[in-house]
Amino acid sequence: MFNLELVRPLVRKMSEYVMTRQGSSEDTLYLDLNENNYVDSPWRKYPEKQPARLAQRMADLYRVQPDQILLGRGADELIDCLVRTFCEPGKDSILQFTPTFSSYQISAELSGARVLSLGLNSEFQIDVDQAVKIIQQEKPKLVFVCTPNNPTGTLITAPSIQTLKDACGQESLLVVDEAYIEFANTESLAVTATQPGNMVVLRTLSKIYGLAGLRLGTLIGCREVIDQVRKVLPPFPIPSPLEELALQQMDSVNLAPMLEEIQTERQRLKQFFTEHPEVLQVLPSAANFLLIRFKQPEKVIETLMLQNISVRDRSRLPGLSGGVRITIGTPEQNSRLIEALT
Repeated sequence: MFNLELVRPLVRKMSEYVMTRQGSSEDTLYLDLNENNYVDSPWRKYPEKQPARLAQRMADLYRVQPDQILLGRGADELIDCLVRTFCEPGKDSILQFTPTFSSYQISAELSGARVLSLGLNSEFQIDVDQAVKIIQQEKPKLVFVCTPNNPTGTLITAPSIQTLKDACGQESLLVVDEAYIEFANTESLAVTATQPGNMVVLRTLSKIYGLAGLRLGTLIGCREVIDQVRKVLPPFPIPSPLEELALQQMDSVNLAPMLEEIQTERQRLKQFFTEHPEVLQVLPSAANFLLIRFKQPEKVIETLMLQNISVRDRSRLPGLSGGVRITIGTPEQNSRLIEALT
């Protein structure tokens, strides 16, 4: 069962901001939310806090129930909500495995929580023995695992995640960030996260559905966790136009051939960089990007910028000396990249 004592006392005492409109017929006169009734606009009324159609579609997509998910403005907002729900400022901590997604640390520091970091090993996997020791000694409220990991692209093994989940017990909540899971040949943990216990999963439409500009993320967990996090989620997080656009895009994307092409192009780029004389290492990737360690990363980045190709410098992150992260583009874009570095 989920341990409610993990939640900040302040949040446990809070009541959720509830906006329930009375009436549902077409001729209902809404004079309850101070909307401007003089303007003729389809967006004049406030949206639902959790749009029902979109929530049902996301629940169907992840094979869970609508009351086991929480929609927010990207996974970033939901990460921030998790920290504010569970971490008492100046008292509690989070644990992350570096190098990893920067939002975990940013949200924790802004909320006054300590950040515990354990570096990934030489295979860019979690040293589970060390991680278990930290969890048992420090009892961090949140343990963040990004898989496939950003920026390395490596898939964290299922046994590692299970060991961490067991170590968290009733004292910590395991947060599994699956932003890139669709690009990997592995099962999501979304359904597992809905069982009462100590794990939640983050998903996003930004990557696989190409909706980064809409900012739509989903937190998946048991009802008890979702009910608590919903308290700190700002009112009306999902604009009405976003709901319509997201539903349309999800209907229009043909995932199977797209995923096949991305994986083919990922292998093509991996082969090219493996044979490139300036490359020290190409990390194995289960995501839609590659992390490549160059002898002279600054020179590579400058060369590409002169040809109007932008990549991400990750060389200053711990354990990633010389690292450059490159997104898998279309075949034409990848050919342009290869030509620029040939």
